[in-house]
Amino acid sequence: MSSTDSKKLLKNSCKLLFLCLFLTIKQGCSTSIPMSLNSVQYQISGLSDLLIIDNVSLGKSAVGHAQLNMIIRNISEKPVTVEVNTNWYNKDFVATEAPSGWQRINLSHQQSYVLNTSATQLSSTHYVVNIREI
Repeated sequence: MSSTDSKKLLKNSCKLLFLCLFLTIKQGCSTSIPMSLNSVQYQISGLSDLLIIDNVSLGKSAVGHAQLNMIIRNISEKPVTVEVNTNWYNKDFVATEAPSGWQRINLSHQQSYVLNTSATQLSSTHYVVNIREI
């Protein structure tokens, strides 16, 4: 590899790194876990061993806004307290509204909780739900 090729490679790598950093900051991402639309993101490793997310449905509310419903089930042998928030995006993965506040949910052994949440903007068509253990 010539010196010119090495410089081009370094320059392109720096551009890519800057772009990744910019997109991470722009999206407000505080985790290294890649985010995908219409997903549940566990903010703490091992939380997926304690909970099952079931019966997820994304529909429309009476006024036409996106409405998300899901069941959060504690499958562990102990009580679990989690917090949940929802972020809404348009089809281009651009945030359409501020994230919801964190909602605390206390789940005893084998207890389920039905999460119902609606977007406030008509342009909100996709979601990302964040779950963290307290």
